[in-house]
Amino acid sequence: MVRMTPALFDRRKRMLDFYYTGLPINKIIHIIAEEEESNFDTIKHDWQKREEWEPLIWKAKSATEDGKNLLYQLAIVREKALALATTSRSDNAKVGALRTVIEATTKEIELRQGMGYLPKQPDKAELSITGELLPFMSDPNYIKAMEQIREKLGKEKDAKTPDSTTEP
Repeated sequence: MVRMTPALFDRRKRMLDFYYTGLPINKIIHIIAEEEESNFDTIKHDWQKREEWEPLIWKAKSATEDGKNLLYQLAIVREKALALATTSRSDNAKVGALRTVIEATTKEIELRQGMGYLPKQPDKAELSITGELLPFMSDPNYIKAMEQIREKLGKEKDAKTPDSTTEP
């Protein structure tokens, strides 16, 4: 049985909020330890027991609403990153966007598990790419459509940019 004082509940909820917004866990522990003038190892030990107390945090109505809000924000991040991955000309931008998609999806899985929406796995949720993440990107029709979009965007950009060879 897990028991929590209101102060402990608030601390644990803040730790989860920080974690699911992408802050590294060591930084979270340092922030909480400084704010509460607590020992780093005590906070770290509490975090390591997260699997026991996290579901209780999310069962509280206000925390559940916050969790749902975090899920919504993660979905927005994932959608924007996918859009960037499919429209960007830069391969580096595509790779970075796909990495963001993976990170957001991993956080979403962990959050859903913590809230009790998904069953927990023995290990931390993790995604890996085996093969093409977006197989439609190698489809010739997709490639042709993307080239046409890029060409059209380039023409629109050129039309808006004054010609540097002509004088006013």
